[in-house]
Amino acid sequence: MSDKSEEINILKDAIFENQKELIGKLMALVDIYEIEEELFQRMLKQLNQHTKKTFRLAKALESQEIIDYVLTNKLKQ
Repeated sequence: MSDKSEEINILKDAIFENQKELIGKLMALVDIYEIEEELFQRMLKQLNQHTKKTFRLAKALESQEIIDYVLTNKLKQ
């Protein structure tokens, strides 16, 4: 396995573990300590979809902030 694909797999595993941890914390908040595997997988799928959407929004926000910063600084010169 190449270093790049190994790094990608490590990052994907870290995201997966983070998502599982978040589901566990949310369940604990509402005093649920066991669920069926099917429900857990559906929750994980939903979380994954929202994570992707949030990432795209964060990247768009970051890009807009950079554009605004560059335009503001260029106008001041």
